[in-house]
Amino acid sequence: MEGFKNWEFMTTHCWGEKAAGDWILEIYDSPSQLRSQKVPGKLKEWSLVLYGTSVHPYSTQQKVRFTDALLPVEEEFTEEYNGPCDAECNENGCEGPGPHHCINCLHYFLKFKNNTRTCVSECPSGFFRDDRKRCKKCSSLCETCVGSRSDQCITCRTGYHLIEGSNTCAANCADGFYLDSDSNICRRCQESCKRCTASNICTECKPGMSLQGYKCQMTCNPGTYFNGHRRTCELCHRACATCAGTGIEACTKCADGYLLEDWRCVLTCSPGYYLSEQTSDNGQVQRSCKKCDNSCFECLGPGELNCSSCNSGYNLEAGTCMVSTVCKDANEESWAEGGFCVLVKKNNLCQRRVLQQLCCRTCSQKG
Repeated sequence: MEGFKNWEFMTTHCWGEKAAGDWILEIYDSPSQLRSQKVPGKLKEWSLVLYGTSVHPYSTQQKVRFTDALLPVEEEFTEEYNGPCDAECNENGCEGPGPHHCINCLHYFLKFKNNTRTCVSECPSGFFRDDRKRCKKCSSLCETCVGSRSDQCITCRTGYHLIEGSNTCAANCADGFYLDSDSNICRRCQESCKRCTASNICTECKPGMSLQGYKCQMTCNPGTYFNGHRRTCELCHRACATCAGTGIEACTKCADGYLLEDWRCVLTCSPGYYLSEQTSDNGQVQRSCKKCDNSCFECLGPGELNCSSCNSGYNLEAGTCMVSTVCKDANEESWAEGGFCVLVKKNNLCQRRVLQQLCCRTCSQKG
């Protein structure tokens, strides 16, 4: 039967070369006689064993000459290099002056595609240091890394961002992450956020949650609100159709039969407010209480021409509150010709009803 089994091929030639690098085994299947193509030759196993010396195999002295019959009289072997080594070579010396001539590196060695190598003080961008002082290539998207896998990046190439938690690089931050521009890292949003622009600013929530301001909260049925302390949905005040919290002041929409007046829901508009009706785009009529003009005590609509009653010191004339011609300051003679009322007006106390009545004339004056 043709072939070799566990056959050892051996050479005793001494190259004085370093064993580091890629070794290629080339096999040519060329049988000595014709055989069926259905039974091709097969390589089952092979191994490579390299033997070396602890010191350089060549003498540091000058090489001896061959005899005149073998070489011309003037030709001789090149002398062993005895000059200074590069600073990146360790104590084992070198075979030339450059960092690529070092026998061993002081720090790290970098291998190139053409199978040559050089010694460097630090591995360049895109490479990492392994435990054998070699500079190994990072994954293609990594700028710096701790290993060759794509999930071992420390920083990313230009145009890519580091994904927090996975140590991978991507061109864009996925849902649930936002870009921290200062560190070029895609950081995680809060657990309930689907999208966010910062750690505390949600812009879209995951299913089952609703956006309240910049936070995502559990979605509650109409008429209830999310109690963050108890983490449950609780009933709004009876005056509220929807609300942001407990109490009548937290209504965001009033229940049927109630009107929104500033920040509360009421059954009827308070003095100083009028009933306003507005039709929305979908045809629904929205009723609320709006504040009267400052010149009115009560009113029927907006502006100073819709007053229905006036503050003290004013007379109602055709829907407008005018300064009363009989308005006087009480006891002007005894209060140093109105000096008291001047102080009342100067200190913005005329809005107090008692003082407004006492100082009617002065409080009614403009300026």
